[in-house]
Amino acid sequence: SQPYQDEDAFDLKLMIKNSDLLHLAAHGIASTQSPLRESFIALKSGPLTAMDIMNLTPLNAQLVVLSACQTGLGRAEDQGVIGLARAVYMSGAPRVVMSLWNVDDEATKTLMEHFHNMLHEHPPAAALRQAMILMKQKKVHPALWASFTMFGHPW
Repeated sequence: SQPYQDEDAFDLKLMIKNSDLLHLAAHGIASTQSPLRESFIALKSGPLTAMDIMNLTPLNAQLVVLSACQTGLGRAEDQGVIGLARAVYMSGAPRVVMSLWNVDDEATKTLMEHFHNMLHEHPPAAALRQAMILMKQKKVHPALWASFTMFGHPW
């Protein structure tokens, strides 16, 4: 995977559809009223809604990291929570890292740096756990970073 910094320099939807590991670091909004149309990741090019993500089926990514606030929230239904993370999963990504509440930008950046470093040695769930242990050892308050969890198939 190649990191992309400037959304204007590439076709965002093509990149999202074809990446094997996708990390979206942005602002996220969750909606309980209309989770597919009103839950979104705020990108420079405009909102990327849960419905937009579902229209990218099938995703190639084996892991998608939604490094934004509230990406694991949505509307509770019999089959689970409908929102951004579920849309990514339903689009073909077997693993999604998501957040359950608002997070701090700096603490999240540090957590995600640790997480990506740990991915070289561990499967995603274990890498996230190890990154969280490092944050705890650094005595960063958990409210700032502990909302992240992994949804989907274990590796």
